[in-house]
Amino acid sequence: MAAQRLILTPKHNPSRFTTVLRVLALILVLSAMSYALYFWNSIKTPQLNVLHAGAHGAQTIYIGHVDTADLSDVPRKPVPLNKVSKNMVNAIMAAEDHYFYKHHGIDAVGILRATIDNLKQFSFVEGASTITQQLAKNLYLDPNERSARRKLTQLVLAWKLEDRYTKDQIMEAYLNEIYFGSGAYGIESAAEIYFHKKAQDLTVAESAFLAGIVKAPSVLGDSKNHVQARARQRDVIDNMLEYGYINQGEFIAAEEQTH
Repeated sequence: MAAQRLILTPKHNPSRFTTVLRVLALILVLSAMSYALYFWNSIKTPQLNVLHAGAHGAQTIYIGHVDTADLSDVPRKPVPLNKVSKNMVNAIMAAEDHYFYKHHGIDAVGILRATIDNLKQFSFVEGASTITQQLAKNLYLDPNERSARRKLTQLVLAWKLEDRYTKDQIMEAYLNEIYFGSGAYGIESAAEIYFHKKAQDLTVAESAFLAGIVKAPSVLGDSKNHVQARARQRDVIDNMLEYGYINQGEFIAAEEQTH
């Protein structure tokens, strides 16, 4: 019986070039992780004075570094969240951030969707900013800066805000901070200027109108652009029905008030 020949397969040794690539990739990953940790720690946790109603009225929540105009002379009438119509809270979520009470300041799905849209248009069009991110931008960042670093800073600030404060506190701060056009800063001032009533008394249609303005307050808040503002209002009402904030009867009643 003939002896079987043993065939040995030579051990594969990666080339020097492949080894160098692996080392460089490891260095790149470690460097990126180190920078991310440094970047995270370099951003201080943002502070909000939680709004509360006292004997002398509500206390302001506007603190922190604001790079835009000095807001100290802007008439504001901060109100606690329980003095804001639930219709308004629902409308602002329908218009700006439907998943506000579900995410941790960052809407990963929204960011992915916006990134795809931006790539399709070869430009930075969509921001996918959550309500928490918008609050962080308004209070602590220069809104005129459009850079990757500013966007990353906004994301970190939003995450840290969510770590420190409750969703209701963030929503309260947002509604008291946001600009609604026509010189209306904060929801109480907006309710008075546009509808001559308190924020707690806003209807579905009125809330949808104000929430719609937030997208472009200087434009939609201008009486010359009333048609566009009404169109945006109807979009918000549609969203409120789609997301289950209102029923069919409330939808029909609100729609009738947009004409």
